[in-house]
Amino acid sequence: PIEVTASTGAVTFIDDDVLAVLTAAGELVHVRLGVPPVVGTPIVDVADGGLISNDGSAFTEIADDRWVVVSLPDGERTDHGDARSVSMLQGIADDIILRFDRASGDVERFDDGELTYRTSLSDLIVPTATGLGQGFRIGHGVVLLHFRDFSNVDNASGQVIAVDVDTGEVVGELAVPDSRRAELISADEFVHGDFQGGATVRSFDGTVVERLPPFASSVQSFAGTQSGDVLVGLDDGTTLLWSRGDQRVVRRLDGPPLPVVSVQEASDGTIVVQHGSGQIVLWWPDSDDIGSEVVGPVGFTGLAQVVDERVMVSVAGRVVEIPLDVAEWRAIACASARGPVDPTRWRAATDTDPPETSPCEL
Repeated sequence: PIEVTASTGAVTFIDDDVLAVLTAAGELVHVRLGVPPVVGTPIVDVADGGLISNDGSAFTEIADDRWVVVSLPDGERTDHGDARSVSMLQGIADDIILRFDRASGDVERFDDGELTYRTSLSDLIVPTATGLGQGFRIGHGVVLLHFRDFSNVDNASGQVIAVDVDTGEVVGELAVPDSRRAELISADEFVHGDFQGGATVRSFDGTVVERLPPFASSVQSFAGTQSGDVLVGLDDGTTLLWSRGDQRVVRRLDGPPLPVVSVQEASDGTIVVQHGSGQIVLWWPDSDDIGSEVVGPVGFTGLAQVVDERVMVSVAGRVVEIPLDVAEWRAIACASARGPVDPTRWRAATDTDPPETSPCEL
């Protein structure tokens, strides 16, 4: 990332689509426009490892063994129970919270702090499938819980339970042997990986809708696209777009060689890929070139969330908002420039004469 806000250097345009940033340390960085920003806006301090709510208005964290919901952007904190019992808690919004109580097997919804419903899953959960794995996903009006038996190398007791977000009704319960990494892709379908490197799309009634063949590396993450296709993130850093109509991979994105822990599609078709190193890379709909690495290898501290026209993620103890709009990036960059270009510093850093004018000098 280019921390322009921390720089006492200058920002100027050296071409129609190239922005040059001269940092206080004398480093010159070129930023190609037509791509989103590499500058994020810090919103509030948080504990690392939490989750951004679906609408971007809240962040859930664990502090002193308690689940805490942090409202964004004001930072108000609300206690939501003992984190040693409640194994997963996630927000749809700052006033709508869903949680899974490991001890009781209950899924609970709270609206404005009041219990809306409590759905018991204790009679449905296979006794040996005690591990929640990576499976507490909210989307398309459904909560998806994926249980796995971590003591069983064959994973014979893998299980998925789907609960309607609004009513708490169980809308699906099925065994998914040999399963890993379950993810919602629509209101009535989910996809899960297998230990042979492939994946399967299923409906909640148990019907196998489609099978994806084994890939070159193990599957780490999934997402559905607006067109109904499937994004697949692999352990080797590759992201694939699987066309369900063509039954084949139609796009391959070769990112940093580290596991893809999260992949999402923004409303404009931009693909947001997060790696285990914490790096977040944006890929444009019309190009397989890396558009922008908006977060560098700072270490993984929480899953990113695409909300409208921005990416939100916790980085080094802060929730950061990264706009996807080029005009907004330009405004941030220009507002961060402190004064015009210093010719002496520019020549010392670049060995060239500085540009004569800068659109940032308003």
